[in-house]
Amino acid sequence: MSPKVSDEYKEQKKKALLDSAMTCFAEKGYHAATVDDIVTHSGMSKGAVYNYFKSKEEIYLTLLEKATEADLVTLKKSMAEAKSASEKMKQLFQLKKGMPYKSEPTRKWAAVQLEFWINASRYPELKEKMLERLQMYRTLLIDIIREGQDNGEFRRNINAEHFSEMFFAFEDGVFINLLIEEDDYPFKEVLELYEQLALSKLLTKE
Repeated sequence: MSPKVSDEYKEQKKKALLDSAMTCFAEKGYHAATVDDIVTHSGMSKGAVYNYFKSKEEIYLTLLEKATEADLVTLKKSMAEAKSASEKMKQLFQLKKGMPYKSEPTRKWAAVQLEFWINASRYPELKEKMLERLQMYRTLLIDIIREGQDNGEFRRNINAEHFSEMFFAFEDGVFINLLIEEDDYPFKEVLELYEQLALSKLLTKE
């Protein structure tokens, strides 16, 4: 009879597999990377991989879901400390500017995420997952904008949905440029300018 494995042990193994998958997807791309690549990188057996995940696609989707959950927890915790809608917006930009954008993990994740967007346009299941993820972020920002409009901080003629679309489209564009230009791209400076433009458009008083 095999020894009982603890939930903590399972989670550690699952995390190690996801970390290996992230590296393989970032280096080779989703389609080129194989389960065998993940097995080799992780040092686990193929049977162990399939014990935790049914397929490469499930690994890919789990990476996206876990990253989204962690990011939203951080954002909501930061927003909870802000006393007004305008402070929440400023805190949001502060978090974005404070990202370790030059670190290898951040760039790996940006590369994997970019490929996910491309694949999502071709495969219905991936597209559905991507739209679910995007809506979580959009709803968070829409709620902040509407809060600011209700208490008189933000202009009422701003369409909250459209502003949210613009915000995340701009952020995505920044990360695409960062992947291409790497250290030459003025990441923080671009975000600082965008923060000024966005707040000047939102705030009723500058």
